[in-house]
Amino acid sequence: MITGISERETQEHLKRLTVLFVEDEEFSRELCSEFLSRIVGRLVTASNGVAGLETWRRDKPDIIITDIQMPLMDGLAMVKEIRSVDRAVPIIILSAFDEPKYLKRSIDLGVSGYVMKPLEVSMFAATLLNCARGLLVSYKLVQANSALIKQNEFTQATLFALQVRTRELDCLYSILSVSNAPGLLLEEIFNRIARLIPPAWQFPEITEACAEINGRIFQTALFKETPWKLTEDIIVGGNEVGKVTVCYLDEEAFLPEELTLLTAIAEKLGLIVERELANETISRLAVTDELTDLNNRRFFNENFAKALSASQRHKQPLSLICIDLDHFKNVNDTFGHSVGDQVLKEFSQLLKSMVRFEDIACRMGGEEFMVLLPNTTCEASVALAERIRCSFEQLPRTSTPVVTASFGVAELQEGEEGDALMTRVDAALYQAKHAGRNRVVAARAQSSF
Repeated sequence: MITGISERETQEHLKRLTVLFVEDEEFSRELCSEFLSRIVGRLVTASNGVAGLETWRRDKPDIIITDIQMPLMDGLAMVKEIRSVDRAVPIIILSAFDEPKYLKRSIDLGVSGYVMKPLEVSMFAATLLNCARGLLVSYKLVQANSALIKQNEFTQATLFALQVRTRELDCLYSILSVSNAPGLLLEEIFNRIARLIPPAWQFPEITEACAEINGRIFQTALFKETPWKLTEDIIVGGNEVGKVTVCYLDEEAFLPEELTLLTAIAEKLGLIVERELANETISRLAVTDELTDLNNRRFFNENFAKALSASQRHKQPLSLICIDLDHFKNVNDTFGHSVGDQVLKEFSQLLKSMVRFEDIACRMGGEEFMVLLPNTTCEASVALAERIRCSFEQLPRTSTPVVTASFGVAELQEGEEGDALMTRVDAALYQAKHAGRNRVVAARAQSSF
């Protein structure tokens, strides 16, 4: 293991590296180029993704820095092309976008850093130094392995140490490759990793492995716990989330290097779990309303199409409830937006508590909400809407004013399209508000000709 690499050593190594900087905005490119030229060995630049690819193929830079939004080819498209050939080169993304989708795409492409614009010089420099440090570690690992190979000519002991180290590196590299493989679910990743562990041990023919993550078990076919075993905890964010175990089926002694390897494997598994949790968080935030924690309009649109298809395919009812809080603008104008936000939260909590698990409650924006009700008739939906209306009107309030809500209800008719259903439920809500608010109105059936 390479340890004790100083910042100065890293900075000196950076001055030996070639860096490609891709930025379409001339002023930003010139300004960053002036800074980079002082700290890297050789700087090459490009003004768009197409030119960046050509420069990468020609100059084979050690590190790539790129903007996202560019003409001809954007930065992420360029990174995708590069990653199809080279999974190892460090890539730093510069972005003015704070939307989760750009960060998620960058994570999926395996970038080494993601720095927001406008650039903070210290953050930018630290990210660049981290990439240089990783390259320096890799370089020193190569040097260390070369030294071991040379010593192999003189001593059998060195040969054995090299074999152990090679198995360790092969195992860790295989784990890294599997974890970065696109399209694999977490379960498949851990199933594959369990099968990759035994070949790294001294006696692979009698070695079995098992990883336990949050109660889920991933193991080799013949795994069973024996007295001859090694176990290491898997840690994420300072918390134990599982363990990885290696067992010999017959009595054999483990090498000290094998305990070190198991610790490294546990660390890798922790990083994989942490990455998956981060991806899940990003995905959840993309479809969740920040204020109310309900699903958002994007989530509704995605699931509405699926629910329509299922209803038409299985000949099952499907209903919508469209809800609008009455005179909500007056609440904000009179009591302030903080009170208005609290009213929205109270209604959202009530709504979540009164719908079924399979129902989808969403905040569509402002004070408008929608409930998607699979396998539910108009009559049942009207009854639910009335219960919600009454509960909200009678909700005990200490810090918020009494607010009511109007409801429109519609059931999908045979042969009806989704847009037509939405139009009818909107019309029913309009009728409820026009008739005096604080009431439930069911949509009329669509006329047929």
